[in-house]
Amino acid sequence: MSYFDAVDLPFFRERLDPFLPRKLFDAHLHIARLSHFAEITAERKLQNWALGVCSSFPYLSAVKVYRKLFPGRSVQALAMGMPIREVDVDANNEYAEDARTKAGFQCLYMTRPNFPPEKLRTALRRGFLGFKPYVELAGKEDLEQVGIFDMFPEPHLDVANSERAIVLLHIPRKGRLKDPCNIEELRALVRNFPRARVVLAHCGRSYCRSFAEEGFPKLWDLGLWFDLAAMVNPEVFELAFTMFDTTRILWGTDLPVMLMRGVREYHGDTYKDFTRGNYVWNRDRKPPEVEATYTFYVYKELEAILQAARAVRLPQDRIEDILCHNAMRLCGLNGTV
Repeated sequence: MSYFDAVDLPFFRERLDPFLPRKLFDAHLHIARLSHFAEITAERKLQNWALGVCSSFPYLSAVKVYRKLFPGRSVQALAMGMPIREVDVDANNEYAEDARTKAGFQCLYMTRPNFPPEKLRTALRRGFLGFKPYVELAGKEDLEQVGIFDMFPEPHLDVANSERAIVLLHIPRKGRLKDPCNIEELRALVRNFPRARVVLAHCGRSYCRSFAEEGFPKLWDLGLWFDLAAMVNPEVFELAFTMFDTTRILWGTDLPVMLMRGVREYHGDTYKDFTRGNYVWNRDRKPPEVEATYTFYVYKELEAILQAARAVRLPQDRIEDILCHNAMRLCGLNGTV
């Protein structure tokens, strides 16, 4: 019997299957081929644990994974390339467009800050729904010096604002939502570009409760959207579900990263991932009998979402909104926003 049949599928059947709607919408999927990248060194994989898990994920693999992980469900997705410094952005964007036309995914266009604005407008005319800037694409050696407007400058925001395009932001700087510069820049962005549909990836990178407790109260009035990708902390989800409009909260997987099997432990402002995978950075491990119980992080994320929803007494229709309908609405598939 395979590990999936022995461990993963029973977890799904017992803890997820009775509660998930028939339709799901993954609002945060990365797709790419190995040919889109320059060499990704072992040192880089040590520095960036996600790269050590997986750096490529063809869109046909994503289709197959959805079918396997979520039996009995149809899954739509909002896909984008792999925004790392080694990527050929243009080639990866073309591949995302291919995924849109051939696999039916909705797609975001990766940007670099030196792209002319007309290039972004052309992407929207070609069918992209918005943009994915990223810290590593900003062109600065010191990533801690990258701000929101360094990643996605005002000429790009003008395009997003005039076209009501989606902007999926990965909050920069080590302080994340505790950094006053990030809060100030977010407020300025919303004030000056109010028609852009801004989504904070990973709830503003609030993987740990401390970031959510400090940052969420400063954001509740901005009309932002939030995705839950790569998060498995029910305490953070509880705060999000009580402090924000749940019609603007989106389930996202961050696949392929969340295909890792394991558990996450929290220590104040930091967290540590434990996994059974033979990744270059995986040197601190639990006993084999513990690792033998690990399932996919994407399953643990859904379990945490359901746990938090029950804790704050979200009705089933609100849960279904988070897992599907909100993203459909954001993408214009069942009405406009």
